[in-house]
Amino acid sequence: MFRNSPLQRKLIFAFVLVLLIPTGIIAFYSINTASSTLVGKISSEELRSVVTEADTIQSRLIDTENDVVFLAQTPPTRRYVAALENKVTDQTIVDLEIALFQSFLKRSPQYKDISIVTLAGREVIHVANSDNGTPEIVVPEGTNQSGFAYFNQAVGSLAGQVYISDYELNRTSGKIDQPYVPIIRYSTPLYTDNGTIVGVLALKALLKPLLEDKFS
Repeated sequence: MFRNSPLQRKLIFAFVLVLLIPTGIIAFYSINTASSTLVGKISSEELRSVVTEADTIQSRLIDTENDVVFLAQTPPTRRYVAALENKVTDQTIVDLEIALFQSFLKRSPQYKDISIVTLAGREVIHVANSDNGTPEIVVPEGTNQSGFAYFNQAVGSLAGQVYISDYELNRTSGKIDQPYVPIIRYSTPLYTDNGTIVGVLALKALLKPLLEDKFS
């Protein structure tokens, strides 16, 4: 029998390395390649999903912009704008504008409320979707709106332009609603036919429906 000398042990170890290292490298390379392929496939699928979701959200944001522009250009709003310009108080014109907002909100549960604010920052019309789904007239709180970004940004915009705020939490009487209701504000200036700005039309959109498939 051969003695198990240090030289023999070194030769055996070297022989094992020669046999096992290439196999290990191949195995590692195969596993690594398969993992990279799988990760790449998952990443591609997730990327496509994210892009699709982003496109859907972008489409909803644009739809809301179009709704704001539509509300600002309807005949009842144009008559109300003319009344503001001429400082005329006509309850029939006011009632028609309120009816427009109520009808619109009833068909659009993704929106929280619509309001009109004069150039002085005074809220003169405010209609909100209630919890029972019936749009209701909200008595203006009297808070000067000229300090809010949605108002200032709209006042500095051209006709037809729409300002979109960052998301925020809805407030009632100055206090944050509980449970929290994340919203996005949209606003556009109200110009007369003579090109004079007389106020701002503002709409609050609920953030949750923008991110989830809750409405068509």
